[in-house]
Amino acid sequence: MSTEKNRKRLRLLRQLKKERESAVPKSLQESKNKLIKKAEIHNAQVIDRAVLGGKEKISEILLEMISPCLNEAESNEEARAYITMGILAWNCGIVKIVKGEDALKNSLKDYGRKDISNEIALVKEYIQIKCDQYGQYNDFIVDYDITFKKPGEIELNILTKKLGSMTDTVGS
Repeated sequence: MSTEKNRKRLRLLRQLKKERESAVPKSLQESKNKLIKKAEIHNAQVIDRAVLGGKEKISEILLEMISPCLNEAESNEEARAYITMGILAWNCGIVKIVKGEDALKNSLKDYGRKDISNEIALVKEYIQIKCDQYGQYNDFIVDYDITFKKPGEIELNILTKKLGSMTDTVGS
């Protein structure tokens, strides 16, 4: 009798574990909904890559690109700053690929101040990484939302715009 109860309990626990692992975390869904509402204010069509089975999420690719810096971040604020610089580098990399080096230099000329020269050097390094390793992705990042769950655990939702299209995409 107790063996049968243990089997039933084990089946129930396995089923609950599958449901728990497959469910979208509430904070992630709230973050997506926030970005979707922002996009709708600007009459942008939103397509959720996760629902469409998108294998390559721009947010994951971006986090991969800046992972050396993120691993060095000592606080959530520092991680947020690195993500923001990564997004700047991502979009500047697209400008460089699509419009050329001159357009990129023109975009960055206002950032020539000496007090932020280290940050600009880092952005330029990541622009080059974006162009060299992730040049096939031409989705402009137009908005983003960062949530910190536990130390070292980041949820990044971004809103992108395909180049030459009016469709915005939300990806986590």
